[in-house]
Amino acid sequence: GFDFSNLLTDDIEQIEVLRGPQSAIWGSDAMGGVINIITKQGRGDLNGRAHVEFGAHNYNKQSLNVNGTTNKSNYSLSAYNVYTDGISSKTGEWDDPDNDSYKNQNVTFRGGHQFTDQFSLDTALRYTQAKSEYDVNLFPIDSGINNDNNYSKKRERSGKVNANLSLFDNSWKNRLSIAY
Repeated sequence: GFDFSNLLTDDIEQIEVLRGPQSAIWGSDAMGGVINIITKQGRGDLNGRAHVEFGAHNYNKQSLNVNGTTNKSNYSLSAYNVYTDGISSKTGEWDDPDNDSYKNQNVTFRGGHQFTDQFSLDTALRYTQAKSEYDVNLFPIDSGINNDNNYSKKRERSGKVNANLSLFDNSWKNRLSIAY
């Protein structure tokens, strides 16, 4: 399964949720259903955007996107940095509250090219590096054991290349995919 906890939603264009067994379309791992997330692709001339957010608990987010189309190609490249000091789940009388920070750095690329009316290639690449601190309240009374330095680190790399072939006036669409 995929861990959605570090997935940023800025580049998502559409989310499809299909309930029930979908193994005929999506393979044998899709017995309970499928969540298909479609990311935004480039549109129009070369353009870009920069975005900055600030909030409570030292929350800040910076994002940058460059996208566009040329002839029969489209591309979109995005980079994100998210950080917050977080909050503490320790609220008891004997607890020593500490803020549990979260950091997420993410780079995504989506591109494609239409070679002929029948054949195209497209790709989606994603790199995420994240760190989450968390509290563990195993010992409610101060026992001398430090539970303040619990964290998880994650580094994710994923990619997919699709070869698309449409035959018989788009009545028969074929897709060969390679994913990592």
